Amino acid sequence: MYLGHFNYHLPKKYIAQKPMNPRDHSRLLILDKKTGVVVHRHFYDIGDYLSEGDVVVMNNSKVIPARLWGKKETGGKMEVFLLHKISDNEWEVLVGGKGQKNDLVITFAKGLEGKLLRRMSEGVWKIRFNKGGKDFDRIYKMIGEAPVPPYIKQKSDLKKYQTVYATKEGSVAAPTAGFHFTKNLIRKLERKGVEFQPVTLHVGLGTFQPVKVNDIKKHKMHPEFVEVPKETLTKLWQAKKEGKKIIAVGTTSVRVLETVMADLN
Repeated sequence: MYLGHFNYHLPKKYIAQKPMNPRDHSRLLILDKKTGVVVHRHFYDIGDYLSEGDVVVMNNSKVIPARLWGKKETGGKMEVFLLHKISDNEWEVLVGGKGQKNDLVITFAKGLEGKLLRRMSEGVWKIRFNKGGKDFDRIYKMIGEAPVPPYIKQKSDLKKYQTVYATKEGSVAAPTAGFHFTKNLIRKLERKGVEFQPVTLHVGLGTFQPVKVNDIKKHKMHPEFVEVPKETLTKLWQAKKEGKKIIAVGTTSVRVLETVMADLN
């Protein structure tokens, strides 16, 4: 399978710059696998395709304001992405711009400073901040921005750039397939007997890295944190045993399920 197989023209006018309001009024495309018939509906109609005992698997990861803007000692501007917390005041970060080197000090707003300790891979560094724990959390949440995709031109309100069921902080980008759910829609489906089970996958560096190889099987993804509650596994096995549908919300949830099944096998 090669990269060129996925080229297609997408006019910019069809790229939504803000979420639908209400979210579940977005459009829904249904493909009948047996007949090949395509039906156009709205997302709030999804209950017509779900039955009692079906399990919907949702990624409950929450986006953090991971993009920080700082300055070098020379005054040059630097962009720093928080990727992974290593210790109380040390992080794995993606650093944009030129002039990256060991011991480079980057100054941010609100008295926050960071020193680059060592290069971990291309563009990725280990950094030590002068703040840690709750002090660091408070500051980065004040000065950080939601790292929206490059095709979204408007600055994003972090509250809008979350799913309604996001609870566990750690993603640098949202698992966007879940944007279409509303709390009312979830309650409606639960009353029908549809079960919602959480998994956690914190979206990491891989979402920003371009695929540079033509053979996509040779592309290496950056590691991502995954967690599956025991109750979720139990519900999934039960649904599979009873012949119920298991619906993964988006590619992040699919990756979790594929990883779990590969490990079990």
